[in-house]
Amino acid sequence: MEMTIAAANTTENKTQEFEPQALRGFMTNEEWDQLLARADYLVSSLEQIEDAQERRKVFELLNVLDQIHRESLTRLVRLFKDGVMEQIITDPPIRTLMDLYDLLPTASSCSGGDSQRVSLNTRKVARWIPSRHSTDNLAAGLLYSDQIEDAFIFLCLVEGKTYAFSAECMVNHELMFGAQVDGHTLVCPHHQGCLYDIRNGARLGSDAYLGCYPVKKESQRILIGLDMPFIPELPSF
Repeated sequence: MEMTIAAANTTENKTQEFEPQALRGFMTNEEWDQLLARADYLVSSLEQIEDAQERRKVFELLNVLDQIHRESLTRLVRLFKDGVMEQIITDPPIRTLMDLYDLLPTASSCSGGDSQRVSLNTRKVARWIPSRHSTDNLAAGLLYSDQIEDAFIFLCLVEGKTYAFSAECMVNHELMFGAQVDGHTLVCPHHQGCLYDIRNGARLGSDAYLGCYPVKKESQRILIGLDMPFIPELPSF
């Protein structure tokens, strides 16, 4: 299958807003998600190797491959013209790859320093984790708390879309139990005037961001994406 890539942006029009797009290579985006899940399973399986020496060799190899890819991609990105990176990372697999090696532009990250990078070096692989909540028990405009692995999160259904974001306030890192949602605005119960946009995690009047998580649905299940890029969907004005 032929891969199509949009024309590269130049300095003259680098302020252009790029719409998220799903480019196609040899697999669909759904098949890409399945590939990431398979990688997660295989890494977990390798961690179960009983022979300690063999296990060290396996992860040393993964670390060497990680360094090869990191060095090559970093050199490649340095050759990009202005605006090229911002355009090509609208494709999910490319964005995931760039996020693996900390090559995303700072402004493209929702949760900034709060996010955890995916890397073979840290054995973190993008994966979908089922929430304890399902689509049929979410009422619009209410917050639902959940714990996904070691992350405490809120789920909220607004205008037919489900959002998942960190339950930890960025002011003092307290869990915001008792918070309320007004439209797309999360109102912190601990600090007056502390408001967050649940669509991208941005705190009003600050450069702080809540960690945000991708969400997808399978039948009535709600799946939360961990250690993968989050792309906010905001209206264009």
